[in-house]
Amino acid sequence: MVLLRRLSGAILLFFSAVGTIGCAVVIIGTWMAHQKASHKIQAISNRIDAGLARASAANQNVRGAAEKARADVRSVDRESADFGAGGERGARAARAARKLIEQKAAPDLDELGGRLDSLSDAAAVVASLLDTFQEVAPRRGIRIDPDQLKQRAGDAQQISGLLHHLENALDDGDKQASPQNVAATTNRVDAVLQKCLETVDDWQSQLDNVREDLAKITRRTIGWITVVAVGLTVLFAWIGLGQICLFARGLRWLRL
Repeated sequence: MVLLRRLSGAILLFFSAVGTIGCAVVIIGTWMAHQKASHKIQAISNRIDAGLARASAANQNVRGAAEKARADVRSVDRESADFGAGGERGARAARAARKLIEQKAAPDLDELGGRLDSLSDAAAVVASLLDTFQEVAPRRGIRIDPDQLKQRAGDAQQISGLLHHLENALDDGDKQASPQNVAATTNRVDAVLQKCLETVDDWQSQLDNVREDLAKITRRTIGWITVVAVGLTVLFAWIGLGQICLFARGLRWLRL
């Protein structure tokens, strides 16, 4: 009987020791996994936020370029008011308008189109990063749409072509370069530039909202991971305590 009790005590000691070590390993592994997951989520979040910050700065530059192009186009429209005067006055007005288009308005529109195109590419990269983040922390859908920017870039290139056509008409003294036709062209260009400004303002709002949501989701996700880690720690600490009690009992049986 004593031998059986001692044998049972030895077996109990072995399995309770294994159980205690296993619980300790699980607790340590839980916090190692918590640290790794938290760092991964934070790193991705920081990377996305840095991209969003760069996109926001680029967006402000695009807005400034659109406003500058719009001001130049309006200057062309003002100069065209004297086209109907005829004679030297009309010729001077045509030369002044052509010079504005050649040196300011057209280059500004070309630059705006390039900036919008680059910004849409940056938006596509950020959208891809957001998809990666949501695979790690699928808490809430946050999206940005680069297609609008791509469309506005195409519009900017189109109206740039219109201005170059108007410039050639002024240079050739084409009868189509009347005050009415110039006004119609500049109004069309101005309307597209207004759409560009509305798009970049809307996208700036999207960027600000995404950055705010991203910070909240990051904190919330890391918080939930911490809660799970604490819960697992408590659970396995309680199991480990039970294993220690069994170890103590096995030790008593072994000493009998």
